Amino acid sequence: MIFRTAEQEADLKASFYRPDRPFFAAGACHVLAGAFLDSTPRVGWNATLIKPHAGFKGMHMFVRNQRYPFDCHGFTPLNRFIDHYFSKMHRWFPGWSADLVDLNSSPIGEEFCTKYQRRMPEQFLENPISRAVNYVQRFEIPADAYSPMQSNACPSSRFASANRAVPQAPLIY
Repeated sequence: MIFRTAEQEADLKASFYRPDRPFFAAGACHVLAGAFLDSTPRVGWNATLIKPHAGFKGMHMFVRNQRYPFDCHGFTPLNRFIDHYFSKMHRWFPGWSADLVDLNSSPIGEEFCTKYQRRMPEQFLENPISRAVNYVQRFEIPADAYSPMQSNACPSSRFASANRAVPQAPLIY
């Protein structure tokens, strides 16, 4: 997780020319999600927003199916991804809580970008779409990504009202 200052966010040149992982971790995660959805067989994949409750930072966009999310780290088992993210945010920001919001619109479309104050692709210094597509292509979808799940319940629902302790499990990207 990377948090940028307002000055860093405003510097379009420095922001755009960061290495790919920091670029897609903070400031362009929605672009990466859009590129994934546009360049990957979409069956079962969905854009999801981690939307912190009022007064907290830590918004993040990723794409997921029933088993795996995809973001700047590639693919991670869904339970581990959610546990890791919520655990870190609780540690850094006591009382932090967030909702998982499945999007019905494009994460790089005007509707989403306006509602959540994200840059549209044309508002970046250069076009981030081809960069995001190239980044997505570095990762192979796990072979078991489309295997049936034992339960369709979202594993993160137990953390939605996040004043509870989150299990501490090591996460290796």
